[in-house]
Amino acid sequence: MIVTPIGIILLCVVVLLFIAAFATIRMFNKLTIKKIVSEGKYVDLDEAFIRRYEALPELLELVGGGEAVAAEREAAINSATAEERVGHDKLMAAALKRLLAEKAESLSSGRGAELADNLYALEAEIAQKYAAYNAAAKEYENLRKKPIMKPVVKFFSFEEKPLF
Repeated sequence: MIVTPIGIILLCVVVLLFIAAFATIRMFNKLTIKKIVSEGKYVDLDEAFIRRYEALPELLELVGGGEAVAAEREAAINSATAEERVGHDKLMAAALKRLLAEKAESLSSGRGAELADNLYALEAEIAQKYAAYNAAAKEYENLRKKPIMKPVVKFFSFEEKPLF
């Protein structure tokens, strides 16, 4: 078999195309994995939000005066985007913290103490879930913003993940 210069050039082109395709697939897979992990962490955070939303009505009924908490809870539940939900949730958490401080005396024993303890535990869990989501989203964003990833990000429409 005689190897011609055109045959060598074609072989080089095929090899380069194979390497480019392999590199693109690796970048796509890395981005996809980071995206899935960050979305999973947001789902974990959202589930903690829901548990808190479900725990609030009984507490608000018991202590009274939680109109600001109830309003932000409803706004968070009805939010269209994750950013809106987190914004309302943070406002609700601040109002809840104030309410619990104001009503500390009435929450010092019995069912009130139990509900307050559950909410404090949920608040700690939510803080951990925020940290876990932000760490995963930051890893995804750092990978997404690497110059070598830009063509893959643009072609496959890997969207930005918000940090909270």
